[in-house]
Amino acid sequence: MKNFCKKLLALTVALVLLCAPVCTSAAELGNIIYSEGNYAQVDVYLADGEAEYALVPDFDYTIFTYAPAETGKYSFSVDGGLCQIVSYNAMWITLEPSADTVTESTVNWECTGVGQEIWLAVISDSDNVNIKVSLEGAAYTGPETVVYENTAEVVPYLFEGTYDDLTPVNTLNSTVDTAVLGDDGYYHLNAADGPILLCELSNSKMSLEAANSYGQLKYVIYGEDGKAQTVINYTEAFTVYADNADSATRLYPLTADLIEMLRKVGENFDWYGAEGWVGGTRDDAWMFCCYSYVPAEPEYMIGDVNGDSAINGKDSNIFKQILSGSVVMTDELEIVCDMHKDNNINGMDANLLSRYIAGEITDF
Repeated sequence: MKNFCKKLLALTVALVLLCAPVCTSAAELGNIIYSEGNYAQVDVYLADGEAEYALVPDFDYTIFTYAPAETGKYSFSVDGGLCQIVSYNAMWITLEPSADTVTESTVNWECTGVGQEIWLAVISDSDNVNIKVSLEGAAYTGPETVVYENTAEVVPYLFEGTYDDLTPVNTLNSTVDTAVLGDDGYYHLNAADGPILLCELSNSKMSLEAANSYGQLKYVIYGEDGKAQTVINYTEAFTVYADNADSATRLYPLTADLIEMLRKVGENFDWYGAEGWVGGTRDDAWMFCCYSYVPAEPEYMIGDVNGDSAINGKDSNIFKQILSGSVVMTDELEIVCDMHKDNNINGMDANLLSRYIAGEITDF
């Protein structure tokens, strides 16, 4: 979705303006709130019924906004020009106004909830056009909305590696590479004890965070009549993960909740399948948002008791506390404190450490 962030900013402005809709008199030219290439969006809200509107000079297309007062099937007709709905926030669809998209004199839109709105792109050889807005069908309640609730406990995650430690999952090989649930509650690559899978919440292709900020992480279930019956809203559930992801990389260990969101939202945008850019199979195509990660094994240096990569008096002091019992011995400490390499930690090891620090010996 080209230039979505810019359009999102424009939508934010438009939503603010919604609180005080602009009254449009004949041929009144609205203020441009966003423009790019051959189109400009103005702060003019279309009125019910028929009215005359001014098109922005020097632009091929002018974008107007309509905010309905009730649900139902709406018709938009342009006298002496062409129009097309290029964006509607019922399901977060955005098109670029062009000769390929703005091709009709009349278009319809089915509003499923008050608070939704559309952007209507209009083109004409005239400076002004008559636009008629009418409610064609009776109002209805629209589909049931179900708020998705996370099944897993979401806790803050800190990624301690680097990007060099990450291996992208190849979705073209997704018939081999699969996600397997481990005992830790997270998913791993190909086996329960395999490399952990991390989900990149800010993945630019999936645009999850952008869609989430717009409140449009949804999945629609349609009935046999083609009408939406149920809308599953993932916004709140995803926000919990976004708030707890690593702040720098936006990574979070893959869970069943994230798989659900990736699969359903991707299906909703119809980005999966052999003909789509994602590649691989429909069941596993969502894995393009994931990386496999194997945490680096820590390297223990003999004598570095406090693990700061330096051997000095601090290590000697901690060693004495270990011998006195005031510091609990651990498996890691047994490795770095065994100067004699005889699997026995005692005063002889402490003596060797002191001599090393004093420069009397250069190795253990």
